[in-house]
Amino acid sequence: MREYLVKLREHRGLTQVEAAKRLLISQSYLSGLETGGRKKSLNLATLKAFAKLYKSPLELLVAKESQYIDAQR
Repeated sequence: MREYLVKLREHRGLTQVEAAKRLLISQSYLSGLETGGRKKSLNLATLKAFAKLYKSPLELLVAKESQYIDAQR
């Protein structure tokens, strides 16, 4: 599970529905990204969109995603 995405979203006070709407994706797709059920790794464009929405440094998201991927191995 990509806890870092969930925590950032919740820190911004957004539901999955609200965040998905702002990211122009479906709530079910966002849920899949957060739980790890979708995409083995997130690309830079996706991480940039999350960074912008959640007002988080891109470098932090890249590092967290790298940790997530390493943990999946």
